[in-house]
Amino acid sequence: MRRQGGGGFGFLLLVIVALIVFLLTAKSWKNAGAAAVGVTKPMTPEAQAKADLDVSNSTLTQPVSNIPSNGINSRLTDMKAKTDAHIKAVQDASGQTAQ
Repeated sequence: MRRQGGGGFGFLLLVIVALIVFLLTAKSWKNAGAAAVGVTKPMTPEAQAKADLDVSNSTLTQPVSNIPSNGINSRLTDMKAKTDAHIKAVQDASGQTAQ
């Protein structure tokens, strides 16, 4: 009986096919990567002008509510007073005295 070695022409064909598949995959990944990033070609000045947005009078840039410019600092004293009142109420309910 003859023993099958597994080498030879079949192995060489497998290596060549794998190399071709690898090269085609690398080429497609290179093209897909450039398209995904959006750098397929440089942007022309006309295209750049169309891409720029004029938000000078847009409703998207207006504030949602009239929060003071310093934000949390303007409400800090009110929050502290409410927190102190809550602590006092909890201590009174549990029978402890404020320290």
